This record gives sequence, structure tokens and C-alpha cells, in this order.
Amino acid sequence: MDSVPGLIAALNGLTQGIDEQMLIDLKSKFDLSRYERQIKVHIQDFPIDLRDIPSIIENTRKDLIWRFIATIFLAHTGIIDIWQEDSNVMVIKLQTNRE
Repeated sequence: MDSVPGLIAALNGLTQGIDEQMLIDLKSKFDLSRYERQIKVHIQDFPIDLRDIPSIIENTRKDLIWRFIATIFLAHTGIIDIWQEDSNVMVIKLQTNRE
């Protein structure tokens, strides 16, 4: 986490105000595969803000958190690149996945 400047602050900003009950709800309802598919459908060959990927569920705050988690997993598998620009989390298809 320390290798990406500002990542901890961005995570704290995304999760600020989450109470214990919401964490229990997140654990029981989060579908990583569904969110990974949603992100793959909407990422482009140019950078886009994570917030520009459409929500899957009605609770936009919870949805953004789940999109962020799925994005981290996709970045670790080498499908996308992720970085922070000010308070925005940007994503793009990796060069090897653009065809």
C-alpha cells in the first residue's frame, strides 16, 4: 500500500463514515465477479474516472466502494492500470489487453 502515493488517503476518503453494520452487509452481499465484469465492460483505451463507471446497485456510495475493491483485484491481475489524480481514481485498460 505504501508503494502507491496517496492510496491510503484515497481509501480512507472512500470508506469514511462506514459503520460496523455496513461492513457486515458488505461482506454478505459483495459479488466480486459481477463488479469485475461491470468494470471490464466500461474501461477504455483512455483513462476514465472510477466514478464514471455506472453503478450496479442503488446505493451509490456502497457501489463505489465495491467498484474500487474490484478495480484493485483487476489491477493485480494485470487487466487494468489504476492510479490517483488528486481525489480521482483513474483506470485504463493495460496495453496488452487493448486488442
